[in-house]
Amino acid sequence: MQAKACRRLVTVSVATLLAVTTAAVPAKAASDTGSLHITVTEATGAPAGGAVYIFEPDHSYVTYGELDADGRATLTLPAGSYRAQILPSSASGPGVTDISRAQWWQGKTSFETADPITVTAGATVEITERLFPTGSIEITARDSITGRTIADFCVVDDYWSRHACSQGSGKVVLADLPPGTYRFWVSSEDDTYLNTTVWLTVKANETTTTEVELEPAAKIQTTIVDATTGAPVFAACVALSPAGSGRLPYGANNCSGFTGKVVVLYVPAGSYQLFVRPPTLSTYGAQWVGWRGGTGDPTRARVVRVAPGETVRVPPIRLDPGGSISGVVTSAATGQPVPYAYVSLSAGERPGNEFAVSTNEQGQYRFDRLGPYRWRLFFTADNHARQWSGGTADRRRAEWIGVWAGQTTTYSPALQVGTMLTGRVTDASGAPFKGYVDIYHARTGDRIGEGRSTDGTYRSFVLGPTIVKIRREWGEASSGQNRSNWYDGAGSFEDATPVRIAASGTQTLDMVVDTD
Repeated sequence: MQAKACRRLVTVSVATLLAVTTAAVPAKAASDTGSLHITVTEATGAPAGGAVYIFEPDHSYVTYGELDADGRATLTLPAGSYRAQILPSSASGPGVTDISRAQWWQGKTSFETADPITVTAGATVEITERLFPTGSIEITARDSITGRTIADFCVVDDYWSRHACSQGSGKVVLADLPPGTYRFWVSSEDDTYLNTTVWLTVKANETTTTEVELEPAAKIQTTIVDATTGAPVFAACVALSPAGSGRLPYGANNCSGFTGKVVVLYVPAGSYQLFVRPPTLSTYGAQWVGWRGGTGDPTRARVVRVAPGETVRVPPIRLDPGGSISGVVTSAATGQPVPYAYVSLSAGERPGNEFAVSTNEQGQYRFDRLGPYRWRLFFTADNHARQWSGGTADRRRAEWIGVWAGQTTTYSPALQVGTMLTGRVTDASGAPFKGYVDIYHARTGDRIGEGRSTDGTYRSFVLGPTIVKIRREWGEASSGQNRSNWYDGAGSFEDATPVRIAASGTQTLDMVVDTD
């Protein structure tokens, strides 16, 4: 299902707004001022709460007035032309306004379309405003496995401005929502179920109802200990990687306590491999959790399979002392050091997570706290193709780098520039596409290139010869409005059309993206 655009729901206190909008009414003699009297009602006709903000034609903020119990406010203003914004009260509490319901006199949705208000010296201008009608949502939930009703769960919008819990009733209602389409997060009040999202369209004067299914969350339990003494290790953290992917998430947030015990909560059913990040400032090394100890090779890591709601116990993880890899990254084309390149343990979605380091201005890097095993490194640098150690786009052919406890291994690669993949990219109407063009290795699924289109042109360096698949992504990822598809119009990596990349030079591939 394609995500639809949603409106932000934000509540802001009057005090906060005053703190950031400190302009005051210019000092004028009484004979140069007039009064603006405004009465605001809800769509039902009842008096509205909230505040009225006054702006000059150049968008400059002038002053504000709070609505009283009768929905009225009177403001003294210098003679002139103004526009008025009404911010209704929020259900969050007294003195809090709801920006999502903001509107402009008279019945407008923006400053540009708002009607001007002329204030004359010595006179009072009387205006009224009725707030737009709102709607509500009602959500119930049930267990996706058993089908039973879930009594306790919570609902929150993308921006944490509207939220409520069922409190044992099995139902959550959120009211006073402006008409539009929104995404809501639904979660249990404990660690029993996985979170899920639902898109709902709110209609004026109506209640939109829906039932969601929550999948029982699995857990993974283990203990992290010293490989030699068996003593518990505190603050070592576990990250889960989809089995066979070799990719690491952004961060490892499941950390051991003083007894060495760690519990990974909210695990979806599936197959995983475990990666352990050692405690900060410790002498331990990172590892993929193998069948009989640590390893630097994800293909040799233990596979942990979990079913919905299951608790899986993994044998104690034994941490070995760590070593380091350091060196200087240079360009094969120029022989010069490459500053600010990323050196990472996996080819993630975007470079720069905590399982990576960066070169300095002289191209030098140092990767500490790696377990005493063989590792492969992934390099990301401007104006060079992303590549694995050994100068390959294929993780399976990457060069292994040995690490020994307490020692530093030197590895100084010369990065290949690769082939420049470029072209025009438009939507179906011919307008320039604005978004990302992501390049994935067709066999490993590693992300080995990225181009960004702001004017309908993209460019990415790719290490060829190789075969890739291309994803186009657009929208606002931070608000959940991002969307994507694959070349040429496919809905998945598996169905995407493969593209053969030449060994060098410039290769042109024009694309049309269906963004509807």
